[in-house]
Amino acid sequence: MASWRVVSVTLLCTLLLGTAGAQGTSGAVLYRDGQLDAAFRALQPEAARGDAQAQFLLGELHYNGFATPRNRPEALRWYRLAAAQGYAPAQLMVAEMLLNEGRSPAEWREGEAALRGAAEQELRVPDGAPADARRSLTALLLGEFLPEARVRHPAQAAALLARWADGGDAISAQKLADLYEAGVDDPDPARRLPADRERFLFWTNRAATMPQDGPSTRGPRLTAEAARLEQAGDLNEAIKVYWEAADLGHVPAMLRLAEVLLATPDRKGSGRFWLERAAERDSAEANLLLGQLLLGERDAVRAAHHFEVATRGQYRSEDTRQAAALALARLLAAGAPDLPADVPRAVEVLRFSARTPEALNVLADLLLAQPTWTALTVNDAMNARLKAALGGLRSAQRTVIWDHFTRRYPESPRWQPAAADLQTMVDWVRRDAQLGDHQGLYLLAQLTLHGLHGIPASESVARDLLSRAVAAGSSDASLTLDYLTAPPPTTRVTAQQAQAALKLAQDGRRDAQIFLASIYLSGNGVPRDLRQAFRWTVTAAEGGDVDAMLAASVLYRAGIGTPHDSAAASAWQVKAVRAGVPPAERTKLGAWYADGIGLKPDPARAVALYRDAAEFNEPVAQGLLGNALLFGIGVAVDTQEGVRWIRLAAEQGMLRAQELLGDLYAEGQHVPKDAGLAATWRRRAAAQGSMSALTELAWMALDGEGLPRDPAQARQWAETAAARGHRDALLLLAHMHGGGIGLPRDPGRAVEYSRQAAERGSADGAYNLGMAYLTGIGVARDLQQARVWLERAQALGSQKAAAQLRRLAP
Repeated sequence: MASWRVVSVTLLCTLLLGTAGAQGTSGAVLYRDGQLDAAFRALQPEAARGDAQAQFLLGELHYNGFATPRNRPEALRWYRLAAAQGYAPAQLMVAEMLLNEGRSPAEWREGEAALRGAAEQELRVPDGAPADARRSLTALLLGEFLPEARVRHPAQAAALLARWADGGDAISAQKLADLYEAGVDDPDPARRLPADRERFLFWTNRAATMPQDGPSTRGPRLTAEAARLEQAGDLNEAIKVYWEAADLGHVPAMLRLAEVLLATPDRKGSGRFWLERAAERDSAEANLLLGQLLLGERDAVRAAHHFEVATRGQYRSEDTRQAAALALARLLAAGAPDLPADVPRAVEVLRFSARTPEALNVLADLLLAQPTWTALTVNDAMNARLKAALGGLRSAQRTVIWDHFTRRYPESPRWQPAAADLQTMVDWVRRDAQLGDHQGLYLLAQLTLHGLHGIPASESVARDLLSRAVAAGSSDASLTLDYLTAPPPTTRVTAQQAQAALKLAQDGRRDAQIFLASIYLSGNGVPRDLRQAFRWTVTAAEGGDVDAMLAASVLYRAGIGTPHDSAAASAWQVKAVRAGVPPAERTKLGAWYADGIGLKPDPARAVALYRDAAEFNEPVAQGLLGNALLFGIGVAVDTQEGVRWIRLAAEQGMLRAQELLGDLYAEGQHVPKDAGLAATWRRRAAAQGSMSALTELAWMALDGEGLPRDPAQARQWAETAAARGHRDALLLLAHMHGGGIGLPRDPGRAVEYSRQAAERGSADGAYNLGMAYLTGIGVARDLQQARVWLERAQALGSQKAAAQLRRLAP
């Protein structure tokens, strides 16, 4: 059932109320000023006394869920009470709700009657009244809305149009001429209107002789003239003409005038005035823009109100509605000091309105962010994510293939895409791997290792893909590769020993099962067989062996002997922790709870596990606990305590804590800015093999920040990291060679380093390479190659590349 809004409620309300409406009741004044809690309290006694405007505004508060929980049945009750008194804005809302949401012919008939009442009200308003209700009623009778209702009465529509045209409405006369020219065909004679050339000519002539310069036609003409002046560069004259059209009540003129004035520093006040006038007249674009301004002013309650209105306002494009729904959902999900977070409401906003890939992707995130979710929730989220991905959203494509092929969610095995969509997802994996993306390389390695989805099984090819993924920064690939490339044990197992172990394992001896798993894994005494290694590990785990539970968790996570399965890995880790394990294993489980890997996300549970392990001096737990305290993840923010735990972890050698501490001191975030301490911690991280820290040190040496300026040392460090495939180091070398910084300028070498970074999945590297081909700097100019690399950069998320491609479009 299509969603539609019949009319500009606020404009008609203002016109009908006249002076009394402008002054308003006390509740109405509070509502107009955005004091919604106070308005709700004041409106209730006024509405109970029969004040139609108060009843209507109370309905609005219930409808939008402001100052009271959202309650559409209660909103409809108040709208009906006001509509029964002939209050046009309420009639319009009754029409909207019943024609859009009604479930029976009786409700549709009531909605149509309410719309007819609003149309009659328009006829009583002096010049300048909108004709939206009349237009909507005509469209309804012609069957342009709600085909399910089978409301199609062209003869009634023609009679109404003739009545309005006889009253001097040129637009109605032209619409009637169009109707008689084409006619309406229908199997039911009662719903048919034959074409009639004689009447077509009559009403065409009538329309041509009617006055065309009333408020309803002069405003659009002036706006078109202003747009022409603006395009010609005469902005001051355009503003004057826009202003004249806006004074006539033409909403598009108000909106464009507001946009122009808001962009002029000394006229922002006038721009805000016209933006608010357009918003009052139910302009969706104006309400969206006003909501964004209010959000910037940290007035979240009023911003949410305007975003809500924009989702169902007049002059609304689908893009505007989607943008408003997305803005409202994000605001409700995040919350603000004056607006408590409400994830379920945010989900409701997007569940029935999300159409764009970005909105569908956010809907998926919100569904999974709810504190309680089930297999159905996961299915809904995965379906929304897949739609976003199929719509071309790159981030959704990366997420959906990762979540599906690694079985990230405990309920995800129940979700299965259609065969054609599954093949498309496999194609995305191949594409990402070709782009050098570490996630794509790892997933393709897993599919190749197990011969899944039409990809031939090959351990050697899988190893090569894993090596490339490790070079691109994949820790998952590193874990899998370690199993596949482990050196053979020094102690050899004989065939007889292996046979004896097999017999004991089959008899239920857990130690024999664990031993058998280890020799199948290494090929020691038996042919190497990863599936058998996995089978005996799980058998021992099912028998209650804690070490086997931990091993089963790792094998599921590494995809050894079975496809990668995060949900199964986490399930075994939970069992092992319950049975009693070292602090490091509790830390690992905490990280999975924090990230929602194979488990429902539970940041508070993660912090509890971190704290428990940190008290035993476990450095990774200390670092993760510090990070949680620093950023308020699952616990209240405590900057001082967070930095203390991170420093304890760094001092014990936790690499990530050392990197983080170096970044905090470099940026002066949560600690006093100190380039010297930043360099100290980055040196310690680099000594442990952190190429990221080494690259940051190179930048510091190049800029002389925290270290003596030494371009030669910067180059040496950057080359060391680049030799290990670190993308940022390759980009730094491209920067140095391209700019001649600390060495002779060499654009050709800069291009080569950018190419290496791009081949490893760097969006910046691909962008730089595309621009080199576009400009011919360092390489022969080649527009086709420029497009190839800019498109690759765009696929990797580069907004700069997307903008450049738009400029290159023919």
